[in-house]
Formats: sequence, C-alpha cells, structure tokens
Amino acid sequence: MRKRQWLKTFGAWVAPILWWVFTVVGALCVFLAAAPKITDNANSVAPFWNGLVDWMGTNKGWLTPTNGGIIAWAGYLLKQRSQNRIDTVIKNLLDKCRDASFPKNHDYVDYRVTLFVHKQLHFGGWTAPVLRDALKWWGKDFRRWPWDGWLVPYERSGDFHLASGIYFYAPKHAVDHAEGIVGTLFRSKLATFFSKLPKLGIKPTESQVKKYCDIAGVTPQFVLRKIAQKRPIPLSFWGTYVEVENRAWGVLVVDSRRPELPQDLPEKFGPTLTCISQLLRRRSS
Repeated sequence: MRKRQWLKTFGAWVAPILWWVFTVVGALCVFLAAAPKITDNANSVAPFWNGLVDWMGTNKGWLTPTNGGIIAWAGYLLKQRSQNRIDTVIKNLLDKCRDASFPKNHDYVDYRVTLFVHKQLHFGGWTAPVLRDALKWWGKDFRRWPWDGWLVPYERSGDFHLASGIYFYAPKHAVDHAEGIVGTLFRSKLATFFSKLPKLGIKPTESQVKKYCDIAGVTPQFVLRKIAQKRPIPLSFWGTYVEVENRAWGVLVVDSRRPELPQDLPEKFGPTLTCISQLLRRRSS
C-alpha cells in the first residue's frame, strides 16, 4: 500500500543525512571511549579533551545504544525509500495497463485495477465495523483472528482512493472461508471473470442484496455499508492469483461499473503481471 507522502519525503531526504551523521557520531563515541587523557597540563587543549573523554566514559551506557538505534532506524528508512521507488513503478505499470486495456471513449472512473497483498497478521480485520460483522459468525461457522490471514489493498491504478478500511478474510488453513471476489481468486488460484452482477440502487431490496452477496462472496452488511457511504458498487470483475518466487503473494483485481469486462484482459495483463512479480521479488529481497 502507498505510504503517506510525508513519510516518503522524510525517507528520501532526511534518512540518508541521519544515517551518515550518526554513523560518524558513533565512530567518534567508540574512539573517545578508548582514547587516553592528555597528561600535559600545559597543553591548552587538555581541559577540553579530558572533559570530553570523561563525559563519554560517564554517558556511554546510554549514548552508545541510543546512537545505534538511530542508525538502525535510519537504515530502515533507507530501505523503505528503495521499496517506495518500486511501489511507484508498480503503480505506473497498473496505470499504463489499465489505460491500454479499455476503450478510450469510456469513462475514466468505470474501471479500477487493484493489487491485494496477503498478510498473515492484520489487526485491521479486528476493528469496527469489520469486528461487528465478524462477531455475527461466532458460534456458527468459524471465528476470525488477526493472525489467520487477510487480503489487504496494496496498490491501485489512477487517482482512486485506496481505502485502508477494506480487507478480506483469507485464511490459508481454511481456504473455503476466504471472502469476497479476492478471496475466491486467492483460493482457486485461477484467472476468473465475474459478470452481470445485480445493479443496486440507493435502496435495494433484500433479494437484490442477497443475490449480489451470493456472487461476490461478501456479507449484506458490507454491501449496505458501501451504499450508505455512497461508494460505487462494481457490476463486473476479473482477477488473477499473484505469485512471487512460487509462493502465494496476493491477487490482482479489475472491477468495473459496467456489466461486462473485455474478454482479452488475461492477454493484456499477462506481461504486466510478470513485471510486477519480478518487482515484488526485488522488493522483498
């Protein structure tokens, strides 16, 4: 998922400065801790030097680990900067593939391309209102836990809002309980079309919502919440399973407000998926 812009800027400019400054400071601390005092009292530098050595000897118990922690933190931010660059390339690939795959005379907002990553631990799935929905399953079929496995939005094409509150239950130990279109794709490991889902208005009937939920694999509460928030309800989907180094990574999903998607999407998205898998492999190394 895209990081906040301020964090990207901080990682790009401040982290390298922090890393170099505190690395030099750390080297000086080690040097001063082992440095001898100047015994020549006539030397004008002796009071300053001896005072600095004494100060370092007194405070090295907290100064050295603090300095090491800042160096480690700056190194982490440097790695994040590299990963953010790869994320930007992935987003550009999604944008270009989306633009090349759909008719130019169609509305820009008709199509979204979203990359979902599978996370084994995700506490967002335990927060309201998702927790409220999850509790309704208790005592019926299964219980959801933060460590079971979840599919979380990672990147999306265009200027669409990448909602951090959308995630789908996808436990590897109980794949039949994976929810949503993304859960179905993750479970089946196939490229699949879902077309002509029921069109839901502002006040859909119970039968319309049930029919939509049966196809999309989500709860009525999920759909009604999206309608109340005035978010678009997709009428068609295409998606495919994503692997990185022969291991399950997530899924890529195209959704549309139109009833059907072009049938040549697998061919058009094939090269892009290969590039994305290679970039994700570099990102995780």
